[in-house]
Amino acid sequence: MLKYYLERNGKIPTSVHPFVKQEKIKKVQQQQVEEIKFVARIRKAFLGILRSLFSLS
Repeated sequence: MLKYYLERNGKIPTSVHPFVKQEKIKKVQQQQVEEIKFVARIRKAFLGILRSLFSLS
């Protein structure tokens, strides 16, 4: 299939190859996971500060 896709005579591929699409999706998903982890760390730190402030009062 891949050989046919790459060696067609007179045909110019206009769409992104499925393998390339999968790699792009993986990168986007990885960035989303990193963003979620970052937000979770900020939330955890903020809640820790709030707990310490209210426990002192």
